Amino acid sequence: FQNNEISKDQFDDGKAIIAELRQARRAEQIAIASKWARLVNTVLPVGWLPQGIESWDAGHWPQALACLLGMLSIATWSLSRSYLTTLRIYRGSFSRAWTGGSPPLTPAGSQDLLPTAASTPARVESFMFRSMPGLSEHQSAVAMATLKSLGRAPEAKLAIFFPAVILAILTGSSVFGSGWGMGTKWQAVTAMGAGFFVMMGATQLIQNQFGFDRDGFRYFLLAPIRARDILIGKNAALAPLAMLMSLVAIIVLQIFKPLPFTHFLATFCQLGTVFLVACLVGNLMAIYVPLAMKSGSLKPVNLKFSAAILQMLIFILAPLGIAPSLLPLVLEFTLEWIYEIRFPFYLVGSITYLLTMIVVYRYVIEWQGNKLYQRRHKILDSVTNVNQ
Repeated sequence: FQNNEISKDQFDDGKAIIAELRQARRAEQIAIASKWARLVNTVLPVGWLPQGIESWDAGHWPQALACLLGMLSIATWSLSRSYLTTLRIYRGSFSRAWTGGSPPLTPAGSQDLLPTAASTPARVESFMFRSMPGLSEHQSAVAMATLKSLGRAPEAKLAIFFPAVILAILTGSSVFGSGWGMGTKWQAVTAMGAGFFVMMGATQLIQNQFGFDRDGFRYFLLAPIRARDILIGKNAALAPLAMLMSLVAIIVLQIFKPLPFTHFLATFCQLGTVFLVACLVGNLMAIYVPLAMKSGSLKPVNLKFSAAILQMLIFILAPLGIAPSLLPLVLEFTLEWIYEIRFPFYLVGSITYLLTMIVVYRYVIEWQGNKLYQRRHKILDSVTNVNQ
């Protein structure tokens, strides 16, 4: 139309056809999303509440009653187990080997508060002695201990999974909203942003990784291992969580808005680069600005103004840190648009960035390990003095 090759009527007719095609594609995406949502709500107990409400509203009361009974049975079983476990802990007879019945009574003072080799659960022992691929024995020990600690800390679970919940809400609003019809050029940026947003929960833990250890940090210092092994082990502990959740976010977007296969692989490589950068920045934050954390929450104890400003600046400037990694994508689109050259520059550049970052990480982590050893006493005073 701008080149006067078609008339105004032809232009309007073309716009109407494109609008109809987009509406039909959006209706198809909504139908697919609704199908998967109903399947998930039927299989997973977390979806029985909306499934029961929808069934009741549609007049299918047997399905609604089944969802209600299922939720009540899980709640009853959970509360009974919690009650019996509380009694066993209170009476000093807690043991994972116990399978049922009334909690046994033990004479006062006869129970040993320290675990023995015979009372150590086999599954806990086997987990702690596992090794992670590519790590030394000391690094794997730190990683396994960190994973076990994060699994028991409610604040760590909140920090990791809260961004994933927000991303699920935003993804649902994008799919069912009117702003889902983005151009092809922005799909890779959207996937990159989704994975980065999910990864922010893990990077929040990295920036104060010693603060979440609290009194447990002294055990790492007393262990006969190098300081760099502590940093590598702690970074490796969060790598599976961050990368796995980011990969899930990318796959979900891939289902509703497919990317070219090369862009999909490039996005995953970009997330690896971003995670390594987050580890290096987070290690420096944890070494120089350690914060004591209140047990069971994400609230720091006696937060200093300088530390708060630094944390806020890093949070605000974090998206700018991934901007250079998108240069290969810009180069690919530019060459394709101007010179019609089709070459996976985004994938090649992402792999190059990742390999370069791995080399940089291996050298920088040595320097950070020395800084951790020099400031170990200051960090210990900061993260253990929660009642100052």
